[in-house]
Amino acid sequence: MPTCVFIDHTGALIFKGSVGNNTSDHYLDMAKQALRRKANGLTLANYETKFNNEKHNEKLLKEYINLRIESGQFNNADLIDEYIDYKTIGDFKDPEEALFILKAAPYAFGKAYNLVYTYGIRVDSMFLQLPLSERITINNSIISNTLNEAIRTKNPNMAQNAMNYTRNTWGKNYEEGSKQSQLKILTYYKAVKDSANFYSLAPYLFDSYMRVSADSIKVPENIERSRIEKMLKDQATERIKEKKLPKKPLEALQ
Repeated sequence: MPTCVFIDHTGALIFKGSVGNNTSDHYLDMAKQALRRKANGLTLANYETKFNNEKHNEKLLKEYINLRIESGQFNNADLIDEYIDYKTIGDFKDPEEALFILKAAPYAFGKAYNLVYTYGIRVDSMFLQLPLSERITINNSIISNTLNEAIRTKNPNMAQNAMNYTRNTWGKNYEEGSKQSQLKILTYYKAVKDSANFYSLAPYLFDSYMRVSADSIKVPENIERSRIEKMLKDQATERIKEKKLPKKPLEALQ
């Protein structure tokens, strides 16, 4: 943010670009790229039509996923699972191919994810070379895609995968990783209405990670008590003042 968005006459997205560079050449280059995409049919709306009506292949899927990522749509786990069906084991050794699969946010410990980490080379080191904001987006998308699919299919194993992946993203911050991972599994239990598991885990989470000391509770209590005491004192003072005021003669009230 902020972002420059190019749309066609129907409102369909053609291209998005960063507004970080305020030179005129930067905006002209973005506009030219948007026009080229429009002329070549490289728009998300066009590829959605192709995806729904044409026979799928590796090229179509890769271009469609890239366009979705560029437009801010990161729920591409099913698409990347289909995409890798067109790949060979040797393809996963290509750094660019491995990063493309991760950027598509596959299901945590799912088919695409496991193939990349099984046959890819230096995947973690390549991932760490990405900007922090991009790594956070990828991790959050992987977690979100996995958890949402687990909820949709009521799959506890996928929910556990989302939980474990969440814990891993916090690295050596074990306490925060444990807290966030348990919040994910609680989200799953609540969504699928698994009350038994939800209420067996929730007290432990609240007792362990959401501790509120007695002193921290007393602070707002003391503030509220002081406010009420001041209000009562002011009211009492007003009543005393009213009693001390001289009474007007009856004639003056007529």
